[in-house]
Amino acid sequence: MASEQFSNVLFTFRNNGELLVTTNGRMQRCTYELIVDNNSLLITMDGDTEHYMISQVYNDYLFLNKLSSDTIMVFANHTKFKDELKSTIYSRAKELRS
Repeated sequence: MASEQFSNVLFTFRNNGELLVTTNGRMQRCTYELIVDNNSLLITMDGDTEHYMISQVYNDYLFLNKLSSDTIMVFANHTKFKDELKSTIYSRAKELRS
């Protein structure tokens, strides 16, 4: 990925192996492959493939550790938090109208 500061990143893992990475509203189509045999994930972005070990799946969170690195990506299940997000947006909109 480009080295810019991300204020809002959404990873959407689709069932067909397609990965949609939305950064500040801009969407990039990538791919992923789940390797069940060793509990890992391959993510291909811009022609580069990176290998991640699935470190932990805890409740509604997924932790991916990039091989040969200390990089850990943490994913939250967006569908579990969408009601909270809607509530926050509604509250802010209500404040703006006041």
